[in-house]
Amino acid sequence: MGTDLRRDLPFSINGDKFLIEVQTQHDKTMIFRLVEYKLHGMIQDLSKINWDNSTEMIIKLPQEVLIQLDKSSKTPNEYVVKYQLNDQEITQKIPIIKLWEHDVKSLAQDSKALLLPFLLNKYKHSFRQNPSDGNLGLKFVQEIKDIAHEINVLYNEGKLSEKLAVEMVLARESMVIGLKNQYIAGDNPVREELETMLNVMEEPFVSGVDKLIEQGKQMMQPTIDRLQDAIVKEKMARLDEISKLQDTMQQKETAMKQKETAMQKKLQQEQQARQKEQQAHEKEIAELKQQLAQAIKKGKYH
Repeated sequence: MGTDLRRDLPFSINGDKFLIEVQTQHDKTMIFRLVEYKLHGMIQDLSKINWDNSTEMIIKLPQEVLIQLDKSSKTPNEYVVKYQLNDQEITQKIPIIKLWEHDVKSLAQDSKALLLPFLLNKYKHSFRQNPSDGNLGLKFVQEIKDIAHEINVLYNEGKLSEKLAVEMVLARESMVIGLKNQYIAGDNPVREELETMLNVMEEPFVSGVDKLIEQGKQMMQPTIDRLQDAIVKEKMARLDEISKLQDTMQQKETAMKQKETAMQKKLQQEQQARQKEQQAHEKEIAELKQQLAQAIKKGKYH
């Protein structure tokens, strides 16, 4: 494969597979990457098949959608991929959602409400060109409020769950923080209002955020417990290993002391034996000297 196979959002619903790819700028290699993602997913599925002696196989290829954030005249409305097998041909159309062609109302009413926070991305290039533009800042602030309003309406109408509404609010806050920190100048008059907006979380989402945090804790708790168990087991294993090493070292030290004691005892015995042998030699020499003296005295030797 020629490209990096990091897919953005692959998922399945009731066995049907989908892949949503989010792209900031137009990329002429995107159609190749989408085909690679599809084929790579197919290969992954083949590795999961429980093989038997069947002679028929069904492989579900994912429906793909590309969402592009930055405006580009080069971006088509869709990609068309044709798969050919001899005289048979399968055509796949990959729709492209051009986010710059939508506004708050159209997304909220066109089953694309989850894309609302991404609308703020269209201000990036304008702020990059003129980060101190106060009028642009006012439009930016108003769009933030409009998005918040639509999220509240959808939530109150039951079209968004509390979890999704909270995640959308958090996504909007993240977009605002990113744009404010990177593209909006410090002297832009709307910065103070943006700071105030970021410090105030809209109701009814405060409790929702708390619930999400609590749910996250509950979801993570089994993992945390497993990690703690693994840490305890690893610690016990290391302590046991250290204890065994200490026992081994103590045994070696005892063996070395015993060997040293035996060597000292052996040396002592050898020294005592040499001393006895020396004493015997000295005694023998003394006796010989005495015999020689007696012989000289008796006139045997001159």
